[in-house]
This record gives sequence, structure tokens and C-alpha cells, in this order.
Amino acid sequence: MRAGDFFPRNLDLLATGGRIVHIASLAGREVKLDISLMMRKRAVITGTTLRARPIAEKGRIAQALQSNVWPLFESGRIRPQLERVYPLDQTADAHRALEAGEIAGTVTLRVGGQDQAARMGS
Repeated sequence: MRAGDFFPRNLDLLATGGRIVHIASLAGREVKLDISLMMRKRAVITGTTLRARPIAEKGRIAQALQSNVWPLFESGRIRPQLERVYPLDQTADAHRALEAGEIAGTVTLRVGGQDQAARMGS
């Protein structure tokens, strides 16, 4: 999740009993929280970062992802949800769109031609 001014929208959209996990704060570190809405939704709100974790722990996380999550991508059972794909030479445009809050999903920079992008599912 992006935090900042996106937080109230994310909480509004959250299903009852849902969970919000923050791993970045691109839209700001402070959020406005309607505590009553959080309680009515029985929401779980948490956050984490890899940056401060020991290297050995990061390695265990990477191994678990490779064993448990990567096969789901390889089989096609799950796919990344890309909001926008920019050619590498439009990186500045991608940054501007992110900074302006025009994009709420994942942005990918495409390296190479259209054939490579088609293989990646974009």
C-alpha cells in the first residue's frame, strides 16, 4: 500500500475482516485514520520493511518466496496486475505519474521491444 492520502480510500475499499499491509510510504508517512470505520470493518492494519532486517533473515524470506510463491507465477495461477507499462526511455514520465498520484497500481518499465513485453503479459 502507498499510505499517505491513499489510506482512507484503501480502508473504505477493504472488505470486512480484511487486512492492510504497508511495505512502503510513497504517498507519505502520515495517514488519516477513521478509527470507527477500522473497528466496524474489523480491519487488521500492519506494516513492515526488509531494510532493517538481518541478511540471514532476508535470505530465508527470499528462499520461502522462491519455494512457495514463484511456482504460482510460473504455473500462471497468479499474475502480476500491471496498471501501466512504460518504455524505458519514458522513465521520467512514469515518475511524474507516480508523484502526481495518477497511478495507484504497479508500474513497469519495459526494456526491449514489444515482443518482450508480450511475453511478460503486458
